[in-house]
Amino acid sequence: MRSSASPGRRAALAAASLYVLIAAWWMQDVLAAPATRVMGTARDAAGAGMTDNDERMVLAQIARHARLLARPADLARDGQCFPTPWSYTLGEHMFGNALLAAGPLAISGDPVVAFNAVLFLNSWIAAMSMYALTAYTTRSVPAALVAGVLFGFGQTRLSDPAHPYVMGGDLWTPLVLLFLVRVFVDGSWRSVAGLALFSCLQLGESLYAVVSALLLVLVLAVYLVVRDPRRLATAAPRLAVAAIPVGVVAWLVFGPYLATAATWGGMQRAASSFAPLERFGLGGPYFPGIVVSLLALAALLDRLRGPRNGTAGDLRLALLAAGLLVLLSSVGGIRILGLTIPSPLQLVRDAVPGLDAVRVLAAVRIGCYLAAAFLAGCGVAALVERLRPGGAVAVAAALGALALLEVGDTRFASFSFGRTIAAEAMPMRPAESDLELVTRVADGAVLDLPARAPYLLASSHELLLSAWHGHPTSACYNSFSTPLQEQIERLAVRLPSRKAAEELAALGFRTVLVHRRFLESGVHAGTIAALARAAANPASPLKPLGHSETIDAYALAAPPALHSDVGALMPLPGVVEPLAPAPVVTPPRATLTFAIVNPRPATFVQPGEPAPSELVVTWRKRLGGAAREERVKALLPVAIAAMSRQDFALELPVPDDAGRWDVVVAAAGQPERPLSRTAVRIARSGP
Repeated sequence: MRSSASPGRRAALAAASLYVLIAAWWMQDVLAAPATRVMGTARDAAGAGMTDNDERMVLAQIARHARLLARPADLARDGQCFPTPWSYTLGEHMFGNALLAAGPLAISGDPVVAFNAVLFLNSWIAAMSMYALTAYTTRSVPAALVAGVLFGFGQTRLSDPAHPYVMGGDLWTPLVLLFLVRVFVDGSWRSVAGLALFSCLQLGESLYAVVSALLLVLVLAVYLVVRDPRRLATAAPRLAVAAIPVGVVAWLVFGPYLATAATWGGMQRAASSFAPLERFGLGGPYFPGIVVSLLALAALLDRLRGPRNGTAGDLRLALLAAGLLVLLSSVGGIRILGLTIPSPLQLVRDAVPGLDAVRVLAAVRIGCYLAAAFLAGCGVAALVERLRPGGAVAVAAALGALALLEVGDTRFASFSFGRTIAAEAMPMRPAESDLELVTRVADGAVLDLPARAPYLLASSHELLLSAWHGHPTSACYNSFSTPLQEQIERLAVRLPSRKAAEELAALGFRTVLVHRRFLESGVHAGTIAALARAAANPASPLKPLGHSETIDAYALAAPPALHSDVGALMPLPGVVEPLAPAPVVTPPRATLTFAIVNPRPATFVQPGEPAPSELVVTWRKRLGGAAREERVKALLPVAIAAMSRQDFALELPVPDDAGRWDVVVAAAGQPERPLSRTAVRIARSGP
């Protein structure tokens, strides 16, 4: 037994060493300066600038979550878009990448080094995962070596280093499939543990990768049951045991997404985008590659001669079916002989919680490449089965080199994929003077200016700096936004107003970072000088902390007194009889502005986590006494300075009855105590 196992271990070690060398070859331009540069999208690629913004955000998110792994409870409040609770649920969580980054970050203390380690490990783990699956099912080391190269260093993974959790998010899937097969083959508890472990790790990746893996697992599980139904009696209880930790992790990871959607609403998309089928053809950006395709074809032609019944049976047709299911899911539907076969994801999109929030279901296509790489490995096994070991290794080496040439050579890649695949090293480290300043002065939550969401370039740089200072930040760069972010942005634009400063401080902001290079040419250019003038006043809550090459830093003093008594808030006196004419609105809907007053000599801050409130809106007509009441859910002002007012807007259905109306807003729990009121004139909507 020892002699038979030793060659397998030596082969695995050789494969691991080979994949390290290939990963180093891919990242050679970064390894010379791992704390300064990262692998980025090719400079001639369409949208490279936007992808660079994404990569800065991704690096910051991974570094932040790598630190939070030791204190997961802080995920609720420590992140971007402060003070939005569970802000990671507005985009991708990247927990899997954070797990890979945790060790390198702890050792180096440098977020750029940690991110480069993630890219390196992502390809290496993916290659080893496919090696393990192919070696177990084919018993061919040359086949496993080539399959690992094709999967770990294929065009999809290498062309998009900015999003390793999506296009590289399938790194654990081969091991999930391997241990699923082993549960049916040997039924050992070790296999059960492996299935549970790698399934949990897979849940740490993007939802796209999770959905893709689920489709592959479902098809393979059906095959294993049909192949030998008698094994199901043994496998079923073991699968149930493995499902327990997987279910717990799935709830911990994705449960907060559903809670955020339920809290804020508006996190659904009318439609998701799918991939045009022609993009998977030769010369298209989603083409798996000539080498992969020809080897997969060789595997299928060999299958026509009959199955190769090893320990796990012949998985070729099962993985082919799984890959085709993923392909169908990613393209939205295929038309054959006048009949349209719809995407399964399109059919269940509105029924599966959270799936209607996914923007690009085309990204689940990554499962196609996994199936293709596995089939290609089976093709290699068929080609080298009659060769001597030396000849088989030589053929495998030539095929692996040809596959790498296809993605690495510009002319070859352009022919196969219609684009450049090779990523390029790009600078990522902020200026050292900026790093020194923010790490020295940042305290509490950080308000980054400019704070307007459209400034994606600014937001990405602000988040990048947060990877070093490690404090919650107002900067947002996400798939979705909330009314809370909009309130913070409106407060930030009002700075250096003393009332705005008090309200922001009441929410927990203690540091203001003014990013001059993004404000100097923007609509808020006057903010730089205005903040400096305000901070020079000894009575101002803003205090200068220092300057760097591109940043001015200020401390934000806490307000002297706070209260959270919603019942103390009141309408603006006299608002029902305004001096100016009442605004004119027309059915069926209109947005009304309401003023709400904090009459106490203490700053009001909303109790608990910021969230929309249940409100009662009452319409009363001045003449005739008509009344109408409705309940709405909306976010009240989260902070109001002492003895001050805040305005908030509500979009409401408008009665059809023309005339002057008073509109009163109250908390649902205290409908008799108005929070705000206004007066409007309803005009007739018809001719």
